[in-house]
Amino acid sequence: MKIEEILGKGWRHFNLSLDNKILTVQIDTKGFKNNDFNAEVIDELKELGVLLHRNIDINVVLLCGRSDVFSAGSDAKAFDLRFSAPTLLERRRDVMPGADMVEAWSKIEAITIAAIDGRCRGAASVLSVACDFRIMGEGVEFFFPEVPNRMILGWGAIPRLVALAGPSRTKQMVLFGEFLNAATCEKWGLADEIAPAGEALTVARRWAEKITSLPPLAVRMTKEAVDAYSTALHGMAAIADRSRYLLAGHVRAGLME
Repeated sequence: MKIEEILGKGWRHFNLSLDNKILTVQIDTKGFKNNDFNAEVIDELKELGVLLHRNIDINVVLLCGRSDVFSAGSDAKAFDLRFSAPTLLERRRDVMPGADMVEAWSKIEAITIAAIDGRCRGAASVLSVACDFRIMGEGVEFFFPEVPNRMILGWGAIPRLVALAGPSRTKQMVLFGEFLNAATCEKWGLADEIAPAGEALTVARRWAEKITSLPPLAVRMTKEAVDAYSTALHGMAAIADRSRYLLAGHVRAGLME
C-alpha cells in the first residue's frame, strides 16, 4: 500500500504526517486522558505496523505521544478483560494482539524512533523498546508496573530489555516496577539521547533528518543485519513469553493458584 493510502485511511487513535520521507505517528487516543491503550488502539497500531513493514515511501517512522505524556499504557482492567473468555483457547487468542502489535513494529524496515516525553508506562514502554532508538525528554517517567500489580511483563519485552540493559538491570526495572528517569534510562542503555522536557520530538526529528540523508538501501540492510544477529533467539523466547503471560493472567484472575 502506498504511503498516501495509509495516510488517508482515517485512523482513529493516532495522527499521521509525512515530511521528507519521515512519517510521524502521534498517539492520540481521544477520550483517554493519558493516551491509554485499549483493544482498539492496539489493533490499529498493529495494522499500521503491518502496512509499514516493507514500505519504501518512508525512511524513518517517528512515534510520539503528547508533550506532557507519551502513554500510560493499558490499565489493569484491560489486562483482566483478556481473561474473561470462557475457554482457555479463547483466552489464549485474546492475549495475542499486544504481542502481535509490538512484533509488527519491530519488523518495520524503516528506522523507528520513539520520542518520549512525560509518562511512558507498561504497554507503551514495551512498544518503545521495540523501536530502533528512543529519545527521552527530561522529566520522563519510564516504568513497567506489571509485577508489583500481580501481572507479568509480556509482549516480548524481556529479551529486548536484556539486549539493551543487561540481565541485572532488566530484573531491577521489571521486578521493582519503579519509575526510571531520563538520566537512568540513558545510563542503562534505554535512552539514546536526553532532550529538554517537552522537546523529545524536536530532537528525534534531528535524528530522523540525519538518517534520511543516508543511502536508504544501506540503512535498511544494516538494520536487518544488526537485528538478525541481536534477536536470533527472540522468536523462541516469544513462545515461552506468551505462555507465561497467559499463566500470570490466570493467577491474577483467580482461575488458578
